[in-house]
This record gives sequence, C-alpha cells and structure tokens, in this order.
Amino acid sequence: MNKRSKLAALLGAGLLTFGMVGAAFAADLQVNQVDKALSTFDLGDNCATEFPNLAEGQVGVHFQYNQSTTADGDLSYEFQNPSTSGTNTGADKSNGNGPYELQWDVVITGDGDTTIHSASTTAGGDGNLTLSHVCFGAPAPTPTPTLPGGGGAGDTDQPPTDGLAGSTGTSGPSDSAWLLVVGLGVLLASIVVLTPAKAKSRR
Repeated sequence: MNKRSKLAALLGAGLLTFGMVGAAFAADLQVNQVDKALSTFDLGDNCATEFPNLAEGQVGVHFQYNQSTTADGDLSYEFQNPSTSGTNTGADKSNGNGPYELQWDVVITGDGDTTIHSASTTAGGDGNLTLSHVCFGAPAPTPTPTLPGGGGAGDTDQPPTDGLAGSTGTSGPSDSAWLLVVGLGVLLASIVVLTPAKAKSRR
C-alpha cells in the first residue's frame, strides 16, 4: 500500500469516526410524533405556572429527552402552519445525576392545527426526544360593559322608591291623591249648598 492509499484510508476512517461521534451527540424527535397536530398532544397539568405569560394565539410546547449522558444540550425545532423554527440554547431543566432528563419550554405562534415538523437535540446518549405536552394561550377576558351612571351590566338609573312605600314596605296612595279626593268632596258639597231650592206653588 503506497502513501496515497494510506492517507486516503486514514481520512476515510477519520470521517467515519467523526460521523459516528456526531450521531452519538444528536437525537431526533420520535418518528411517531413527526408532523402531528399540536391538538393531538396532552395538555399540561399546570399551564398557568409553566407558561404564565402565554397570550392568545400562542402555544407553549414542552420537550424532554431522557437517558442523556450529558447534563445539558441545545434543542432545535421546526413547526408548520404557521412555519416557525428556532433553537433553545441549553436545557431549561436537568434532572438526575446521570443519566439525565433534559427539558425545554418553547413558546411559538400557532394553534391546535399547528404541526411539529422536526426537532433534535445536541445532548449525548441514545435516549428518546419527545414532545411531552402543550399549553394553549387563553383569550383575553372580555371587559364588562358599563351603562351611564357608572353601574355594571344590569344596573339601571332608577329613582329611589323609598318615598313611595309606607313604613311597612307596602305601597299606598300618595298625598296628592288624597288631596284630590278631598278637593272633589268639597266641590260637590258646595254645589249642593248653592243649588237654590224649588219655590213652592201657591194653592
């Protein structure tokens, strides 16, 4: 074997070794999760704590990688409908003392129809990279309409009714009604008194 053949063999072995090391330090998303809609994944148990600032039109996505031989690693991801991609540098959580369980929280713009197209991590080992669960942003609360006068819905500007009710809480005739009845009585009495009597006929 001449020098050129030896050099080519060494280069080939080096490239093969480099490729094996690269494969050992990269893990892809589980095949059965590729291109699945986010609405088909489990919802998080406590989204308000895990993604406290999640707005309407956003989705919080939680990835995890088990059996990692390294205590940290980057996560790259790509979603479709709408299309978005990115990389989270470093794991958000690293549980265990080796092998480790690494976790990443990703916030994207999307909804239940958005699909996870791919994901991979630079963490070592031969564990499983999975999309664990999702959280959907809640719509903003609708403000309560107010009516003139400062009251909320259902309030009306009605005059107080205390003056119309008696002390027992039951309604009775008003003072003006009684005055009207008395006035009519006086008027009728006056008419009767002032009406001249008929003269008696003489025999």
